[in-house]
Amino acid sequence: MERLASQVRQLVGEKGRVEGQEMKEFYVQMMSNASTAEFPSNQANSFKNRLPNPLELREPGWKVGVSDLSLPQAIRKMNLKNPFLFRITWIECFDREGHNPSVLIYAYSWSIVRENRLEFTPRTGTELMNMIRDRYHWDLTEQMGTDVRLFKKKTKPEESTELLYTVMHRAENGQCFLDNTETCTTIQINGNPAFAKLSIGLELAEKMKWIKMGTLQNGQPGYVLGPNLRKDFPTNEVPTATDLIIPRNNSDEIFYKIDEDALHLSTFINWVFMDLDRSYEQTFGCNRHPLHVYSNVS
Repeated sequence: MERLASQVRQLVGEKGRVEGQEMKEFYVQMMSNASTAEFPSNQANSFKNRLPNPLELREPGWKVGVSDLSLPQAIRKMNLKNPFLFRITWIECFDREGHNPSVLIYAYSWSIVRENRLEFTPRTGTELMNMIRDRYHWDLTEQMGTDVRLFKKKTKPEESTELLYTVMHRAENGQCFLDNTETCTTIQINGNPAFAKLSIGLELAEKMKWIKMGTLQNGQPGYVLGPNLRKDFPTNEVPTATDLIIPRNNSDEIFYKIDEDALHLSTFINWVFMDLDRSYEQTFGCNRHPLHVYSNVS
């Protein structure tokens, strides 16, 4: 209020009119947090100010307009009850000098992304996935030692390179692609099959419509894949996924598993996260209000 009073004192004379015939323009700053005693309902998008002295524009030709608007920064919070977002697990192969080259040592390593590991609250779903991707890539590279590699060596020249991790492409235009085309699914750790893994927090998966409540094969209600998560088969043949469950019959292959904590995705196929921005805005978007400027002076 004192700032408004100071501005008006500079512009208004003792009789309450603008001084000086040569004055062509002047500015008065109106603030949403001023005059709150008289107008307690003032908000950033709708407010009134009472000047300490009236402005009497007696000379003809004056026009009143808005010169500049300063809007407060919107504070957006995800406010998840469970801050767990993603857990991405890969396999590291150790090449140690002097070790028998025919015996390879494999071990799991992982990146857990929680909401507090994000540098700031994402503004869009595309930004959310890219922040998760950047954190995953940082963990994937920075935690490696000099004797660790993330691919399976070829046994024959004609064989393709097999990666020991999931490729997470950068999200663009509301879509993110998880590429397991070259992810290895044929190695073992301590005699057991070992696979790269991906788990997503159940709360985040539901809010982003990657899962939804539906009807299970047994007729009971339960979570199933939602409309914003698509399976992508890189070849014409549907593979048998054994990383999440070993099927009893040929028709029992599954490519995802949902438990009380997370959505688990198979690395035997690729995954496409769709409609990221609209789903994120609907769930985590800040409340927006229109800004109206009124003036009855011309």
